Amino acid sequence: MQPDYQLSTFVGAQQDGPQGAPHWIFLDENPGAVTTLRALSNTVSQTLVLLENPARHSHDAPLRVQFFEHGQDVLRCGSGTLAVGWVLSEHYAKSPLPIIHTACETLQLFVDDEGYGYESLPLPQHIWSSGPTEWEAVIGQTIANAVLSGGEQDYLILELKDEAALTQARPDSAELTRMTDRALILTAPTPDGYRLRYFAPQYGLSEGGATGSANIQLLRYWYSQGQRGTLNACQCSPTGAEFWGTAGPDAVRLYGRVRPTGTG
Repeated sequence: MQPDYQLSTFVGAQQDGPQGAPHWIFLDENPGAVTTLRALSNTVSQTLVLLENPARHSHDAPLRVQFFEHGQDVLRCGSGTLAVGWVLSEHYAKSPLPIIHTACETLQLFVDDEGYGYESLPLPQHIWSSGPTEWEAVIGQTIANAVLSGGEQDYLILELKDEAALTQARPDSAELTRMTDRALILTAPTPDGYRLRYFAPQYGLSEGGATGSANIQLLRYWYSQGQRGTLNACQCSPTGAEFWGTAGPDAVRLYGRVRPTGTG
């Protein structure tokens, strides 16, 4: 199968800046597409997105979207969600942008003066006081705060003291996989927001390049720590990624840039 669209999301403002996450977008025309794309995702570095054909969609129901990486279905994919918003806005003139339904959540897409984005409800979070000490050996850094986000297969958020500690952290993938089914989010504060890194070796992702779903959880986390207004974020991954967003008592809004890299 050939992709209908090729995009990178959460890129920097300049071509030589953060490269974000690459995606191939496929319109759902073939009943066997899910099996084909799941297998294909094991052979390419791009995240694959299967989108219900927008030309045949009515606003009466959410658009169905599925994501695939490393031969697996991806439950939450913020970078792929942003890519879908771009396709619907730029090529199908959908206004307002429709609601989409993924494997585990329903999301409102939008495009406004801030850029492309989506609104989501973060998972429940609570302080984890019993486990941080043993995790300091796993990541090689002192932990300032620890929060469990969602269920046992969702997220562990570890706050480090500053960006230098975040950059120097070297999580042990084997130990991480042994100790938890949760993806690991490392974060540190900055004057205008925060920085992050993301690790999910249990699911074939040693370190994520541009992880929108992690930022949804972090916007809520930093809101709970007293940060208000628009927060700017950078993912300190090999490719790099840029985000910005706002949080409130309930939903959060996450924004990013989209760069087309090819069509068809």
